[in-house]
Amino acid sequence: MCPEYVNRLINHERSNIACRHNCDSSDSKRWGAMIEGRLVLKVDDELRHLASYALEDDGSLYLFLVREGTNDHSLLHELGRDEPTRVDFKGQRPKTKKISYHASGLIRYHNADHRNVYREPLCAVCTVNPIVAYIIPSVQKLDRLEAARESDFVFDLETDGRLQFSFCVTPWQHVPLVNHGAIRFHNLFALVVEIGEPAIELPRELAQHVTTCAVKEGFPTPLLDEPTAFARFHQQINQTQSLILYSPNARGEYRIVCAVPMRIPPALEIRFVDKSYTAEPLPPHPKRGTVEVRFRVKGKGGYLRQEVPIEFLALHAEL
Repeated sequence: MCPEYVNRLINHERSNIACRHNCDSSDSKRWGAMIEGRLVLKVDDELRHLASYALEDDGSLYLFLVREGTNDHSLLHELGRDEPTRVDFKGQRPKTKKISYHASGLIRYHNADHRNVYREPLCAVCTVNPIVAYIIPSVQKLDRLEAARESDFVFDLETDGRLQFSFCVTPWQHVPLVNHGAIRFHNLFALVVEIGEPAIELPRELAQHVTTCAVKEGFPTPLLDEPTAFARFHQQINQTQSLILYSPNARGEYRIVCAVPMRIPPALEIRFVDKSYTAEPLPPHPKRGTVEVRFRVKGKGGYLRQEVPIEFLALHAEL
C-alpha cells in the first residue's frame, strides 16, 4: 500500500557560471501536500524575490513572477511589430504574474493578455518546453527580502544589470549547457531557469520595464485529457502502471487512482480485516470522478483516521 504522503527527493542544482560556487541541496517533502519554494536573487548581500513555484498533487505546476503592487495598464508587444500597444485594464491587476502548467500540458497565463498554449504533459516530458521569459532592467525592480528561508533556491549574482530569466520544463535529468538553475522533481520533470543577458530584442519603450514574454508555439490540442493525465502523473510518481491506493491523509481520507479512466465513476467494493469497519465513499471530484475514488473508514466509535488492514478491494465500472 503506497503511503498518501510519500517522501520525494527534490534536487536544487545551480550551475557554476551563474553562481560564485557550486551548491547542491535536497529537500524531502510530503507528497500530497503542496510542494513549494522560492527563487531568490542575491547581489552584494541583498536579497530579491524573483519567483515562487508550487507543484500540487493533481499534477499542476504553478509559477509566480513575484512583484508587490498593482497596475492599471500594460504595454503589449508582439515580435515583428515596431511599437507596443497600451492595454488599459478594467480596474487594477496585480503585478505578480501567475502561470500554470497542468498535467495535460495546458499552459495558462493568468491575469495577463496571452492565450493559453499546449505543450508536453508533465507526466511525459521528453523535450524542452518553454514557459515564459522574464526580462528585468535591474534586480532593484524586484521585491526586497529581509532574509532567506532554508528552502529558498538562492542565485548568487555578480551583476545588477539587465537580465533575462527563461523558464522551461524539461526531462528531469536534463542539464542545459548554458548558465542555469534547475529544480528537479524525481522521475517527473525539471523546472529550469536559464540566466543571461537579454536575448529577446525589445523596443526602446520597454527598456526600463519589467517584461514578461509568453510562449505562442505549441500543440493545437492537448495530447492527453485531464483524467488520463492525472492517472499517468501518479503512475509516474509511483513507477507503476497499476491501480494506486494511498494511505489516509490527516482527515482519514483514502484515495484510489485508477489504472485508466473509466466511462462512469467506478463503484467501490471493499472488505476490511476487522468486519466491523465499513467504507463510506466521498463525493467524486468534478473533473476526476472517472479516475479517482476517495473514501473514509467508519468503525463503532466513528470515523478512523489511522490506516487499517484491507482484506479485499475492487472497483466496478465500465471502460
